Amino acid sequence: MPKKPPNITCIFCGDENVPSSGEDVIPLWLADKLAYFAKQRHPDPGTPPEYREYRYSDADTFAKDMRDDAPGRNADETKDRGKMPLGDKIPDVCRTCNTGWMSHLEHAVRPIMVGLLEGKPKTLDPFDQLVFATWITKTCLTYDAAFADRWIPNELGTHRLYLTGIPLVTYHITIGHQPDYLSEGARLDERYKKQGVWPDEDTFIAVRFRFQFEHLMIRAIINCFANPFEARPGAALPLGDAHQTEIWPHVSRLWWPTNAALTPTGVTGEPVPDSSDLPPVEPPNPNRPTPPRT
Repeated sequence: MPKKPPNITCIFCGDENVPSSGEDVIPLWLADKLAYFAKQRHPDPGTPPEYREYRYSDADTFAKDMRDDAPGRNADETKDRGKMPLGDKIPDVCRTCNTGWMSHLEHAVRPIMVGLLEGKPKTLDPFDQLVFATWITKTCLTYDAAFADRWIPNELGTHRLYLTGIPLVTYHITIGHQPDYLSEGARLDERYKKQGVWPDEDTFIAVRFRFQFEHLMIRAIINCFANPFEARPGAALPLGDAHQTEIWPHVSRLWWPTNAALTPTGVTGEPVPDSSDLPPVEPPNPNRPTPPRT
């Protein structure tokens, strides 16, 4: 007889005493996709890749290990994942959220994201950027909730996303393209706390997240203000990074990968149009017959 899931208080909608659904921090479809990439580089079925997860709380230590080509050497925590690069499951999400708006969000982001993993050129319309930024925000919040020392309380993160349905204007999200990177089907992730800078605050002001899936790099800043519309100098992601393009708050339609994302790696010498180079919209033809109304 299957074990009955425990009752929980959902960290998103706030419903109490409801069955847990076991939400995946990294969705199964994405884990399957990463495993597929790994099999392309390890075609021998007798030697499938083994996955190991490293967790860092300090960005500088993580960056040093990556520069030294020694992932995990100074990690705070290590987990063996076995044959599949699955993420964590968090219990504190209800079935209604998991099978409702979260499921709809996964279905909406999948066709947008798959091409980005492989570095395929595509156009990202403002709505695509909104869907992708909302998925990234949800992933950051569930990833934070998977840690024992969770940093973002419900009222500053998961509740807000559930109530608004989109990221707050104080969040900053960029995506990048790294065509020369070979991840062996693994994922890279990072969580970094930025401490408060005002005399009346002894807590953090923001949490910075970093993910990489194949060629796709993701950076996000979740500013954690009690009043997100109060004018305070929050944390932001640098926009001068040639590999990064901001998708939230989004500005306009963009071609992906952008010329800035491609040029440093020497992938191509041909310029890639940015949003300002898009062809003009064709004006309506006054001589075109109007279709009959039904």
